[in-house]
Amino acid sequence: LSNLACAISIAKYFNVSDHDIIKIIPSIKNIEHRLSVTKTGNWTIIDDAYNSNFDGFKNALKTLAKYNDLKVLITPGVIESNKEKTKYEIEISNLINETVDLALLIKKPSIKKYISNYLEFETFSDAFNYLKKEYKDKRLTILIENDLPNIYLRWHNE
Repeated sequence: LSNLACAISIAKYFNVSDHDIIKIIPSIKNIEHRLSVTKTGNWTIIDDAYNSNFDGFKNALKTLAKYNDLKVLITPGVIESNKEKTKYEIEISNLINETVDLALLIKKPSIKKYISNYLEFETFSDAFNYLKKEYKDKRLTILIENDLPNIYLRWHNE
């Protein structure tokens, strides 16, 4: 939204009419894998797969909190190393515990020791297959957070 607000401000600076601005907004697409929202049957999927930092993760969880459905998080955690990593992991985990009904953790992330309601899976596909089997007819909002390693592999295998 901040990028959109900036673009509108620039358009206004160059005297683009409100009509033309409003007309073009529906055609603007969100950047893929950056909080893009899609609807699939009873499921709303918030795809933040490209994100890989603590601030972005926290903001994505705050976005998820706004939904009323059963909230599911699929993530391998955050791969970020710094001297305050444990502090950030605890902060993220507390937010997960407050926001998420079920966390599906991929490849044993270090945050799991702080999360109360989780299942572990080897891959994102395994986690989705579990949801398809166990929650197929339920209303879910699913946040996919930090699938960067899988995205990287897909790009380099194409």
